[in-house]
Amino acid sequence: MVESTHRTPSTHSDIELSPLPRSTTPAQSLKEEGELSSTLGREPSSLPPSLYSRPSSPFDQPSTRVAVALPPTDGGRAAYTFLLGAFLIEALVWGFPFSFSNFQAYYLAPDGPYPKDQGLITLTGTLSSGVTYMSALAIFPVLERKPRWRRPCLYIGFVTLIAGLTGSGFAKSPAILVLTQGLLFSLGGSILYAPVISYMHEWWVRRTGFAYGVITAGTSISGIVFPFIIEALLRRFGSGPTLWGLGLVLFVLIGSLLPYIKGRLPDPPRTQEARREAPPQAFDYSFFTRRKFWILWLANLFQALGYFLPTLFISLYAAKVDEGNASLGSISLATINATAIISRVSFGSLSDNPKFTLPLIILSCVGSGVSVLLIWGLGASTTPGLIGFSAAFGVFSGGFSSLWAAMIREVGVQSPAQAATLYGIFSFGRGLGSVLGAPISTVLLNSSPLPINYGMGEYGKLIVFTGTSLVVAGMIGGSAGGWKLKSSARRD
Repeated sequence: MVESTHRTPSTHSDIELSPLPRSTTPAQSLKEEGELSSTLGREPSSLPPSLYSRPSSPFDQPSTRVAVALPPTDGGRAAYTFLLGAFLIEALVWGFPFSFSNFQAYYLAPDGPYPKDQGLITLTGTLSSGVTYMSALAIFPVLERKPRWRRPCLYIGFVTLIAGLTGSGFAKSPAILVLTQGLLFSLGGSILYAPVISYMHEWWVRRTGFAYGVITAGTSISGIVFPFIIEALLRRFGSGPTLWGLGLVLFVLIGSLLPYIKGRLPDPPRTQEARREAPPQAFDYSFFTRRKFWILWLANLFQALGYFLPTLFISLYAAKVDEGNASLGSISLATINATAIISRVSFGSLSDNPKFTLPLIILSCVGSGVSVLLIWGLGASTTPGLIGFSAAFGVFSGGFSSLWAAMIREVGVQSPAQAATLYGIFSFGRGLGSVLGAPISTVLLNSSPLPINYGMGEYGKLIVFTGTSLVVAGMIGGSAGGWKLKSSARRD
């Protein structure tokens, strides 16, 4: 039966009214009026977070769309469950690279397996974190365009990471360690970690700084525990059994967490008709033309040049401070990670307020740089001095990565998918700084020591380079505020 059209008189003109089809829902009527204009699977900013429209099956026509209730953002049981899972994934994936100083001390010890291969062992430690950061530049844009690939990437990265860790236990040369513990482990970690960050931007929208802080605190937690576990295992069993056992533990723990790492929003539809109705959003690359982006990216690069070296060499340095205390290196590394928890969570939470972003960048970089130049260089030749430096360095430097969400906001990117991609670009800069630090540190350590008693002589030039890089990072980051004021004055 065809429904007839009704005409209602009006003082100005006749208005034609037509009833909605019986299958139409309130969510569909909003969509037909243009209020649900967005790629399916991407939540439009004008739509309340609890309502979302999608086909009830791949064969449904647009007239049979149903309303789907979504869990809330920035809080609630589902958001915090995801945050806990992401925190634990962070702890397990990043705990090993940030505890590599223990492996390095074992490999390079006079009675260790590779006492004369400092260059390759340092490269292994650098790659174990650097590749994880740098490969994000390629992975995040792919996931932004192919969000359905995020879940398979979790398992591909998981298998690759386990293969790299356990495979390094069979290594008979430092070159094999570079390929397994350095390259393969970190590549798997990056593929596994990227979907976690992508999903995070769906769950946490207004409190992304807080979420970043909590997630990155996972690295600090594992950095407190892992050094002592790894040191004890290496001392008792050697590198092979230690790496095999840790690979098994990670296989069980990460494998049990993956079901809880999932997105808040439904994936985009597969049908061609649905794709025509809601084509994928084009990625906006305009931020590459903004000077503030390049200022913050360079600050991030220089911060990375200085950030990784203390954690990489702290165990070797501790052995020279007190040769009779085999645990001093692990205690120093754990102190850095323990105090970093304070700044990771507090800096991240404070950065949700835009007025704190640039002051926190300056505080983190300059504060950590000064602690390197003064405390490590002049006062860390004793056990209390080394512990004091570790505490100061952790407090100031640890919170910098929690500021990435605020930096992304400063650049002007708002879309969750594009924010995740920009996270990958910042991550690449951090990885580049980490990788460049390996050859630079090798050259500095192999050069003639400073003529003064600074950094116990041998580490003097490395300390000067590290502290200077961090202070320069703070100066560059602070100039982003000056550019903002200059731009505002020009508009006026």
